[in-house]
Amino acid sequence: MALKPRALATRPAQALAPKPAAVEVLPFERQPCDTDESFAAFCRFRDQALPRQLAGVANVAPHYVRQWHSGNAWAARVAAFDSYMDAVRIEEREAIVRETSREISIKHMALLKTAGEIAQKELLKTLRASELSGSSGVLKPNELVRLMEITIKYDRLVRGETTENIATDVSLDGLSEDQIDLLLTLDPSYANGES
Repeated sequence: MALKPRALATRPAQALAPKPAAVEVLPFERQPCDTDESFAAFCRFRDQALPRQLAGVANVAPHYVRQWHSGNAWAARVAAFDSYMDAVRIEEREAIVRETSREISIKHMALLKTAGEIAQKELLKTLRASELSGSSGVLKPNELVRLMEITIKYDRLVRGETTENIATDVSLDGLSEDQIDLLLTLDPSYANGES
């Protein structure tokens, strides 16, 4: 029997709403086995410097603390907490390194821009001076050429480009037939002369 539209409209809205996804509870967060008092004691234990001590984490008899420690898997939970905190510290360090690298790259780009501007001005001075007279600019021509080379090289480095052309020709003359067969098996492009 099909439901009538009116019957659907009278159902509570919560019955029709999708159920929320389960939220993952990390081992070092409050667990269903924790009472207010045992979780407070666990947090004091968890947050201690190494080596951790059970003594003094709660104002209860020591045997209760030992029961909570063993029954609520405190050792495994603090190990998970330590691993988590290590991962957080590593991520923070990596973020600092990334930010520092970014700041250094910005400074290098500014230096390169300045060096390029100097090279351009000196080149113009040299050209004007040579047109008007036999004298040269502030930089000697060989210094100007070197400044331009360095500026272009570092500009390419900062942009992640290569600064040199490296020959990739490979000679197979010294290889045996077996070695050539193995090479062709590993990289068939050598058979067509592509590599």
